[in-house]
Amino acid sequence: MYDNMYMGFDWDGANTEHLAQHQVRPEEAEQAINDPHALSYPAREGEGEARFGVLGATVEGRVPTVIYTWRGPLRRIVTAFPATARQQRYYTERSPWL
Repeated sequence: MYDNMYMGFDWDGANTEHLAQHQVRPEEAEQAINDPHALSYPAREGEGEARFGVLGATVEGRVPTVIYTWRGPLRRIVTAFPATARQQRYYTERSPWL
């Protein structure tokens, strides 16, 4: 399914199923993180590890919020969900390409 070393992400059934519950596909979470205009912010620490938040766009124009942590050299997506209307406005106002 996903080549973790190539993609730079740590995927397994647990996090892909969690994203599916929020109607976000793994590739959308990756696209949001890799968006050159993504807005990053520190997220609340969870389970003893630093977590990071990203508000970024997908190639389809969706704007998910993605929370991730680092597991060695790989990013582990903790959760992702569609941005709220307010978050989408915030992203759109600050993105030079929209």
